[in-house]
Amino acid sequence: MYALGEGIVNAFAVGQYRYHEPPKQPARQNFLRPLARWSGTSFAAPLVSGMIAARMGRTGESSRQAAEALLNEARQNAIDGIGPALPVPPADA
Repeated sequence: MYALGEGIVNAFAVGQYRYHEPPKQPARQNFLRPLARWSGTSFAAPLVSGMIAARMGRTGESSRQAAEALLNEARQNAIDGIGPALPVPPADA
């Protein structure tokens, strides 16, 4: 199952970040606020976990039931050549 891991706003320590990987290496970026916008698979996994937890709270389903329901939803939104994909939840979800 896939979820969007692009352009996610997340907490970040205020200060300077030095990029260690191309294409931005060796650039530096100053963070003046404790939030940053990031992309990558490491942001997709907690998004899926959060969607499972939110569904459990909303429906009373077990973790297994909620995960299966989301997987079924993802299968209905499959992307050709990639596989099951979860839609991005609304900001107020």
